[in-house]
Amino acid sequence: MRIGGNYFILCLLFVMLNFLGRRLLFLDSIIFILSLKTFPTNALGNLLLRAKNGNGLAMYLPKKCIHPHPCVYFYVVVCVFLCVPGVTAQDLATIFKKHIENLGGAEKLQKVTTVTMTGTAINEWNGAAEKAISYRKVPYLSRYEGIIGTDTTFACFDGQKSCLGSKPERPAISRIAQMQKENTKVVKPNEGVVSNFLLFEGQHGNVTAIQTDSCIVYEVTFEDSMQVDRFYIDSKHFFIQKHTLLYKEVGSNSIQLYENYREFDGIFFPTKIISWLELDGYDFARKTSEYTTIKLNKALDTALFRCP
Repeated sequence: MRIGGNYFILCLLFVMLNFLGRRLLFLDSIIFILSLKTFPTNALGNLLLRAKNGNGLAMYLPKKCIHPHPCVYFYVVVCVFLCVPGVTAQDLATIFKKHIENLGGAEKLQKVTTVTMTGTAINEWNGAAEKAISYRKVPYLSRYEGIIGTDTTFACFDGQKSCLGSKPERPAISRIAQMQKENTKVVKPNEGVVSNFLLFEGQHGNVTAIQTDSCIVYEVTFEDSMQVDRFYIDSKHFFIQKHTLLYKEVGSNSIQLYENYREFDGIFFPTKIISWLELDGYDFARKTSEYTTIKLNKALDTALFRCP
């Protein structure tokens, strides 16, 4: 459920019913609005029931506070202060600040030059398991390797372009790589050394607060002429829960879910990443990667990230 328009409308409806029905006192108002944050349907039903049965506490309210304009202003102010914070939630600068703090702090993050993650990935379409190795180097070089036996499939970003390949070379991978090259004119970095979200620090983005079963999640959207990035940041730890990347020119949507954050050398990383590609309403290349070892500042030659 999104916090925002519907929530504010319910608050306004409350004000209207409160003064038209003359059934609620200040205490009723506070209880109603606070309960609305958690149980909107039950709270609204309770309000309507009070108005219908005439058993609200307003019967004890002095008559001068039943009709007056000052009371109207007071209740509007209450609604604004209790409802609007749910709409504006956190500003983008605050979200970035808390994200950095909870990952480990700016001082520690600035000292990270490379990240090497090792684990296992499962390709869900065929159940095949592969050794997964992810390399990242400042400012935003990245390489992923999936190894099965003597076969290695890799995806790189060398700072200017991305590429896909295999060793030994496989015709299917080569065809996909050629299609990617022909259909993608410009490629932007989408892998941060520690956090993809930090690639957008300082840029303009839109924030929407979304109420989930467990907590509020901030949907942060960045859009330009080429792509739309959406990050879903939980309000408890300010970690990335999900990142979606829509490539406008091809209409594909790359999705990554981040789970099981663990601390390595004072910095938190997601150790489970579920990724897939959406195209024409279908899911492709769904993969679950679980990393058990993460090493920081290991020497990595820039040639490792070079596209052939």
